[in-house]
Amino acid sequence: MDRRSVVVRSLCYMLVLFFSIAGCCKGSSSPAVAPPSAGANGDTSSTADLTPATASTGPTASSVTAATATAQNNSLCTAIRPFYWEIGDQNSALVSDSLGTDSNGNRVLATTNFSIASSSKMIYGTYVVQLRGSAANLTSQDVNFLHFTSGYTNMGDSTTGGQCPSTDTPDTVNTCLALLNPANALPYSYQDPRTIGKFDYDSGHLENHASQYGGLGNIAVGMLGPTVGNLLGSNTPITYTEPLLAGGIYASSNDYAEVLRNILSGSLFMRDALGRDPVCTLPSAPGCNAIRSPIPEAWHYSIAHWVEDDPSTHGDGAFSSAGAFGFYPWINAAKTYYGVISRENEQGAGGYGYDSAQCGRLIRRAWDTGMEQTGQIPTASSSPALSTNGVTNAASNLGGPVAPGEIVVLYGSGLGPAQIAQLYLDSTGNVGTQLADTIVSFNGTPAPIVYTSATQVAAIVPYQVSGTSAQITVTYLGQTSTPVAETLSSSVPALFTADSTGRGQAAAVNQDGSYNGASHPAETGSIVLLYATGEGQTSPVGADGKPAQAPLPYPLLPVTVTIGGQTAIPQYAGGAPGEVAGVMQINVQIPSGITPGDAVPVTIQVGNATSQSGVTIAVARN
Repeated sequence: MDRRSVVVRSLCYMLVLFFSIAGCCKGSSSPAVAPPSAGANGDTSSTADLTPATASTGPTASSVTAATATAQNNSLCTAIRPFYWEIGDQNSALVSDSLGTDSNGNRVLATTNFSIASSSKMIYGTYVVQLRGSAANLTSQDVNFLHFTSGYTNMGDSTTGGQCPSTDTPDTVNTCLALLNPANALPYSYQDPRTIGKFDYDSGHLENHASQYGGLGNIAVGMLGPTVGNLLGSNTPITYTEPLLAGGIYASSNDYAEVLRNILSGSLFMRDALGRDPVCTLPSAPGCNAIRSPIPEAWHYSIAHWVEDDPSTHGDGAFSSAGAFGFYPWINAAKTYYGVISRENEQGAGGYGYDSAQCGRLIRRAWDTGMEQTGQIPTASSSPALSTNGVTNAASNLGGPVAPGEIVVLYGSGLGPAQIAQLYLDSTGNVGTQLADTIVSFNGTPAPIVYTSATQVAAIVPYQVSGTSAQITVTYLGQTSTPVAETLSSSVPALFTADSTGRGQAAAVNQDGSYNGASHPAETGSIVLLYATGEGQTSPVGADGKPAQAPLPYPLLPVTVTIGGQTAIPQYAGGAPGEVAGVMQINVQIPSGITPGDAVPVTIQVGNATSQSGVTIAVARN
């Protein structure tokens, strides 16, 4: 059989195998990796599910109760009544409520429309990323404009009246840009060289981008909403009351939540742009060259949205876009939940977005922790701490030395968010080294992260780590654990198993594509595919987080397999196409003369190191 065909055919099985690493975090079972459970006929294709399960009631059993109590009782939330709020996932709203009434006795509903002011900014940023086809395709010009560092700062950010009056003819972005700023008699299209490269919260960035790079310059205001909305795939049309991309949308919570759900699901590419290359925004912050910000905290700004990461207020890294009249949408740092506070200050004055953000982040922290928030800022997260003997091989679940490229699971407390966050591919197409504000480092080098949660993190030891030991730390929300030292070895091989214990039936695929097991044993002389990690350095040199592609990486150290006490030389041992560096696939022929059975022992040896004992495959009795 052609070696390459075996490798490629196994890819669908390997995908499920690898993603099941994260599934181990959902319970108290071992974090060793397991393949999908086989059906009655041993076929795995119908059971493949690469989507992580999301709790329907929140990250904790008391999330709904805690969030509801915080919204109802916290003084920062009672101060902004009336408002409607909701929290949901990529499928639907999970909890919501309407609190208080306006001067006419009316409640704010999910369908109540408001001028959402600067909440429009995140919508435009999402439009641009979708227009480009991916976050990776954003140009340097796009990023400068969407980071508010482009220098187009002659428009201001007025909330007292329309910046682009409806009396303009034609009522378009380009017509608006031709208007003069009365303060200096220069047009809104003027680029101020003094502000280039410095964050300045000004509507001119997005308005000029829409004209120069967004394809919206000559579209009449009546068609501006449908043009943007159609690209976003939203089920609810977007309406602009003026051709102002930074603040002209009139919408409801329902309208905005639809966009947020599409971001969470990945159908909108903005998911991969959230938090990208953020810039500082607070002029008074040390080392920050920002000029003006409406937020009195050291948040950062990314692709037309805020990153709420000021450690002094226990910022959780959420992505948000507060509007001056009080509308406040957000997505949590783990990209698992969204939220909206929908309201409009009755006096029509600006500056109320931050008030909503202060309430909203307390509701979010209550949701994340299951604890009602009674203070003025969210409760502090505990410093991350790694458990004693808390560094284990992800396949064997055993502690001991670590090796370059090995997938490991770290145990402890305060390591990440309450709700599991899954791996993502960064702008280079590699598995990212920062996930939901969690960073794992080996000798100071950030490691690709497979998943993160409060008590477990799975990461891949960087290939460049060298020496005789590795100092391992976990950083979450800016706080770093005390280092744990582990011996660094050239290889620490371990086989993945079917039940996630690191023992028993191996995660193996037969030559005919079936899942190896008692109901589908392999024939003597046939090829069986095994999966492992910890093989050490490779050729070509291992690239951290990179999915394997031609030329496929193979271990520098020799690989042998022992099946039923007999040594076999693999036909192939190396990376599986499309799978992240650190997962090794071994194609080996079952030797003749071994004693068949449902539990034939199998081990691999890479260099001088041997995989864990107690792993088996099923070999047919002739």
